Amino acid sequence: MLNSIFKRTKKIVLTMSFFCFGFFFFSCTMSQTVELNVDGAGRVDFDLTLAPYFTEVVTQLAEFAPSENENSQNSDNFFQITEIKDNFSKRKGVNLRYIESPIDEELKGSFTFLNINSAITDEKEVKGSSIFAFDNTDNISTLQVNLSYKSIEELLNDNPWMDSPLMENFGPLANDGLSPDDYLDMMEFVLGEESRESIKESLLNLKIEVDGVIMSQTGGELLNNSTVRFEVPLLDILVLSKEIIYSVRFKAN
Repeated sequence: MLNSIFKRTKKIVLTMSFFCFGFFFFSCTMSQTVELNVDGAGRVDFDLTLAPYFTEVVTQLAEFAPSENENSQNSDNFFQITEIKDNFSKRKGVNLRYIESPIDEELKGSFTFLNINSAITDEKEVKGSSIFAFDNTDNISTLQVNLSYKSIEELLNDNPWMDSPLMENFGPLANDGLSPDDYLDMMEFVLGEESRESIKESLLNLKIEVDGVIMSQTGGELLNNSTVRFEVPLLDILVLSKEIIYSVRFKAN
């Protein structure tokens, strides 16, 4: 079973780096800045840092369960930069500005988008079915960040290349009904003792900078009149015992 689960472990790490919300799944810290215009266009800068022990575990497992993709064995680095670039090139309205991995445990990059509603998933008519939901009504712009079983399922449906045995067995959709302690016990069994504290300490740091003035927000910390920061514990996302919803409302200067 473990051979099947870890057969494409590097693939899921690539996935994390792309949509900048799953980028955090296994013992890491993701710092992400979203620059957002009043029309829904903008830019994302991200920096993903994995726990060093995790890359060691993945590398060791890959020796026993090589990837189905023969080209990945000759990848340019742990994060498979070439494959990430290829996947970015297939999404309409999204342009990868740069991506690099200075060390095995780190991935950083930047991309622009024409519409945040379709930056990581196809734009949905039903509000709340995507991780990002943007609206502009009466010159007031609203961005909602929604992490739920539904939004993550939509993410995977729109990006089938993200799917893997690791996501299926240990991602949020597989953890319905699990308590945080149950999940930590499971990951400690799979990844070793270090994983428990590392996952508990892992965070998604999401900073949103708007081209305008923030009128209100739900959750997070207001840093100034155009910037709000949200810090999301990794464990809350992995077990998703309740929906995680943040929002920010702003208007043009």
